[in-house]
Amino acid sequence: MKRFIIDLILILVLVMVGSSMMQNEKGTIEQDIKKFDQQFYEKTDTKDHTVKLNKASQLAKNSSEMIEQVVGVSVEMVATIFHALVE
Repeated sequence: MKRFIIDLILILVLVMVGSSMMQNEKGTIEQDIKKFDQQFYEKTDTKDHTVKLNKASQLAKNSSEMIEQVVGVSVEMVATIFHALVE
């Protein structure tokens, strides 16, 4: 019985964390990156700053985006399930 209560508390904590993550704006990181880029471009003289990714950097970028999406979807799914159970 104690184990069940401890598991329930852990699950509720995970749901609360997931809910708070869903409520946060997703664009804040992207806005910070754009702000940094603008500051960087203002400090440099050249206007064309294109970045060409090689195969390794493209693979790393795609992998990190996939992991981010999997974690986001998993958290949303678990949060939705437990919100449905609570209601």
